[in-house]
Amino acid sequence: MKRQRTLRLWSGVLALLLCYASVAEAQRPPRPEEIGQLVYEKLPNLERANTYRGVRSGELRPIDTLVSRLIRFHQQNRNRRLASRLDWKITMADLLGVNGVLRPEDYPGFETLSPNPLQSDLQAIAKLTRAERDRLIDAILAVVPRPQTAAVPPEETLAPPEVRPTPPVPTPAVPPLPALPGRGSADLLR
Repeated sequence: MKRQRTLRLWSGVLALLLCYASVAEAQRPPRPEEIGQLVYEKLPNLERANTYRGVRSGELRPIDTLVSRLIRFHQQNRNRRLASRLDWKITMADLLGVNGVLRPEDYPGFETLSPNPLQSDLQAIAKLTRAERDRLIDAILAVVPRPQTAAVPPEETLAPPEVRPTPPVPTPAVPPLPALPGRGSADLLR
Protein backbone atom coordinates (compact mmCIF):
# COMPACT_ATOMS: atom_id res chain seq x y z
CA MET A 1 0.00 0.00 0.00
CA LYS A 2 2.76 2.40 1.00
CA ARG A 3 4.73 1.39 -2.04
CA GLN A 4 1.77 2.20 -4.33
CA ARG A 5 1.43 5.68 -2.80
CA THR A 6 5.12 6.32 -3.27
CA LEU A 7 4.89 5.07 -6.84
CA ARG A 8 1.87 7.32 -7.53
CA LEU A 9 3.64 10.28 -5.98
CA TRP A 10 6.74 9.79 -8.13
CA SER A 11 4.69 9.22 -11.28
CA GLY A 12 2.82 12.47 -10.55
CA VAL A 13 6.08 14.33 -10.04
CA LEU A 14 7.42 12.85 -13.27
CA ALA A 15 4.26 13.86 -15.16
CA LEU A 16 4.57 17.43 -13.85
CA LEU A 17 8.21 17.59 -14.86
CA LEU A 18 7.40 16.33 -18.36
CA CYS A 19 4.61 18.89 -18.74
CA TYR A 20 6.89 21.67 -17.52
CA ALA A 21 9.66 20.57 -19.87
CA SER A 22 7.32 20.53 -22.87
CA VAL A 23 5.96 24.00 -22.01
CA ALA A 24 9.49 25.33 -21.53
CA GLU A 25 10.54 23.78 -24.84
CA ALA A 26 7.53 25.31 -26.61
CA GLN A 27 8.36 28.77 -25.21
CA ARG A 28 12.06 28.60 -26.06
CA PRO A 29 12.89 30.88 -28.97
CA PRO A 30 14.31 29.05 -31.97
CA ARG A 31 18.08 29.04 -32.35
CA PRO A 32 19.61 30.79 -35.38
CA GLU A 33 20.80 27.42 -36.71
CA GLU A 34 17.22 26.05 -36.60
CA ILE A 35 15.84 29.10 -38.40
CA GLY A 36 18.66 28.88 -40.94
CA GLN A 37 17.85 25.24 -41.69
CA LEU A 38 14.19 26.14 -42.34
CA VAL A 39 15.22 29.06 -44.57
CA TYR A 40 17.48 26.77 -46.63
CA GLU A 41 14.55 24.39 -47.09
CA LYS A 42 12.58 27.29 -48.60
CA LEU A 43 15.54 28.63 -50.61
CA PRO A 44 17.66 25.60 -51.57
CA ASN A 45 19.81 27.59 -54.06
CA LEU A 46 20.93 30.11 -51.45
CA GLU A 47 24.65 29.93 -50.69
CA ARG A 48 25.35 28.18 -47.39
CA ALA A 49 28.90 29.47 -46.82
CA ASN A 50 29.48 26.83 -44.16
CA THR A 51 33.05 25.77 -44.93
CA TYR A 52 34.61 27.38 -41.88
CA ARG A 53 36.49 25.59 -39.14
CA GLY A 54 36.11 26.11 -35.43
CA VAL A 55 39.01 28.04 -33.91
CA ARG A 56 39.33 25.72 -30.90
CA SER A 57 38.50 22.36 -32.43
CA GLY A 58 39.72 22.87 -35.99
CA GLU A 59 36.73 20.85 -37.22
CA LEU A 60 34.33 21.92 -39.96
CA ARG A 61 31.19 23.63 -38.63
CA PRO A 62 28.55 22.81 -41.27
CA ILE A 63 25.68 24.04 -39.09
CA ASP A 64 27.20 27.55 -38.93
CA THR A 65 25.75 28.91 -42.18
CA LEU A 66 25.40 32.28 -43.85
CA VAL A 67 21.77 32.59 -42.71
CA SER A 68 22.50 31.60 -39.11
CA ARG A 69 25.25 34.24 -38.96
CA LEU A 70 22.91 36.83 -40.51
CA ILE A 71 20.31 36.04 -37.85
CA ARG A 72 22.86 36.29 -35.05
CA PHE A 73 24.18 39.58 -36.44
CA HIS A 74 20.64 40.96 -36.79
CA GLN A 75 19.42 39.85 -33.38
CA GLN A 76 22.46 39.92 -31.11
CA ASN A 77 24.85 42.46 -32.60
CA ARG A 78 22.28 44.95 -33.90
CA ASN A 79 19.62 44.15 -31.26
CA ARG A 80 16.79 44.07 -33.80
CA ARG A 81 13.56 42.11 -33.79
CA LEU A 82 13.46 38.94 -35.87
CA ALA A 83 9.84 39.41 -36.95
CA SER A 84 10.23 42.95 -38.32
CA ARG A 85 10.58 43.38 -42.08
CA LEU A 86 11.83 46.96 -41.66
CA ASP A 87 14.53 45.82 -39.24
CA TRP A 88 15.67 43.20 -41.76
CA LYS A 89 15.82 45.83 -44.52
CA ILE A 90 18.04 47.97 -42.28
CA THR A 91 20.26 44.95 -41.54
CA MET A 92 20.62 44.27 -45.27
CA ALA A 93 21.59 47.93 -45.74
CA ASP A 94 24.19 47.49 -42.97
CA LEU A 95 25.62 44.46 -44.77
CA LEU A 96 25.70 46.30 -48.10
CA GLY A 97 27.71 49.12 -46.51
CA VAL A 98 24.98 51.75 -46.77
CA ASN A 99 25.04 52.57 -43.05
CA GLY A 100 28.79 52.53 -42.58
CA VAL A 101 31.62 50.03 -42.56
CA LEU A 102 31.35 46.88 -40.45
CA ARG A 103 34.28 45.92 -38.29
CA PRO A 104 35.29 42.24 -38.35
CA GLU A 105 34.98 41.97 -34.56
CA ASP A 106 31.31 43.04 -34.77
CA TYR A 107 30.32 40.07 -36.92
CA PRO A 108 29.36 36.60 -35.63
CA GLY A 109 32.12 34.05 -35.99
CA PHE A 110 34.94 36.51 -35.34
CA GLU A 111 36.17 34.56 -32.31
CA THR A 112 34.83 31.11 -33.18
CA LEU A 113 35.44 30.56 -36.91
CA SER A 114 38.60 30.50 -38.96
CA PRO A 115 38.95 32.52 -41.13
CA ASN A 116 36.56 35.32 -40.19
CA PRO A 117 33.45 34.92 -42.40
CA LEU A 118 32.64 38.64 -42.64
CA GLN A 119 34.17 39.38 -46.05
CA SER A 120 32.78 36.29 -47.78
CA ASP A 121 29.33 36.86 -46.23
CA LEU A 122 29.35 40.49 -47.40
CA GLN A 123 30.28 39.29 -50.90
CA ALA A 124 27.51 36.67 -50.82
CA ILE A 125 24.92 39.30 -49.83
CA ALA A 126 26.25 41.77 -52.43
CA LYS A 127 25.90 39.09 -55.16
CA LEU A 128 22.19 38.73 -54.41
CA THR A 129 19.82 40.85 -56.45
CA ARG A 130 17.29 43.04 -54.68
CA ALA A 131 14.55 40.50 -55.45
CA GLU A 132 16.69 37.67 -54.03
CA ARG A 133 17.36 39.67 -50.86
CA ASP A 134 13.61 40.30 -50.54
CA ARG A 135 12.95 36.56 -50.96
CA LEU A 136 15.54 35.85 -48.26
CA ILE A 137 13.83 38.29 -45.89
CA ASP A 138 10.43 36.78 -46.76
CA ALA A 139 11.74 33.27 -46.05
CA ILE A 140 13.19 34.34 -42.70
CA LEU A 141 9.95 36.08 -41.71
CA ALA A 142 7.94 33.02 -42.77
CA VAL A 143 9.79 30.71 -40.37
CA VAL A 144 10.32 33.11 -37.45
CA PRO A 145 7.58 32.84 -34.84
CA ARG A 146 5.55 36.02 -34.46
CA PRO A 147 5.37 37.61 -31.03
CA GLN A 148 2.10 36.79 -29.31
CA THR A 149 -0.31 39.63 -28.68
CA ALA A 150 -2.82 39.64 -25.88
CA ALA A 151 -6.21 38.54 -27.15
CA VAL A 152 -9.22 40.61 -26.20
CA PRO A 153 -12.11 38.48 -24.96
CA PRO A 154 -15.06 38.57 -27.42
CA GLU A 155 -17.55 39.84 -24.84
CA GLU A 156 -15.48 42.98 -24.40
CA THR A 157 -15.41 43.68 -28.11
CA LEU A 158 -19.17 43.17 -28.56
CA ALA A 159 -20.30 45.40 -25.68
CA PRO A 160 -21.26 48.88 -26.88
CA PRO A 161 -19.27 51.66 -25.31
CA GLU A 162 -20.96 53.58 -22.56
CA VAL A 163 -22.55 56.66 -24.04
CA ARG A 164 -22.70 59.75 -21.87
CA PRO A 165 -24.57 62.76 -23.10
CA THR A 166 -22.29 65.71 -23.44
CA PRO A 167 -23.58 69.16 -22.66
CA PRO A 168 -23.73 71.46 -25.65
CA VAL A 169 -20.70 73.65 -25.97
CA PRO A 170 -21.64 77.30 -26.33
CA THR A 171 -20.29 78.82 -29.48
CA PRO A 172 -18.46 82.08 -28.96
CA ALA A 173 -19.84 85.13 -30.65
CA VAL A 174 -17.83 85.75 -33.77
CA PRO A 175 -17.28 89.40 -34.61
CA PRO A 176 -18.28 90.31 -38.15
CA LEU A 177 -15.53 90.34 -40.72
CA PRO A 178 -14.48 93.71 -42.11
CA ALA A 179 -15.83 94.54 -45.53
CA LEU A 180 -13.63 93.68 -48.47
CA PRO A 181 -12.06 96.65 -50.18
CA GLY A 182 -13.87 97.84 -53.24
CA ARG A 183 -12.76 98.97 -56.65
CA GLY A 184 -10.19 101.77 -56.55
CA SER A 185 -9.21 101.19 -52.91
CA ALA A 186 -5.59 100.64 -53.87
CA ASP A 187 -5.43 104.20 -55.13
CA LEU A 188 -6.05 105.39 -51.57
CA LEU A 189 -2.65 103.99 -50.51
CA ARG A 190 -0.69 106.44 -52.66
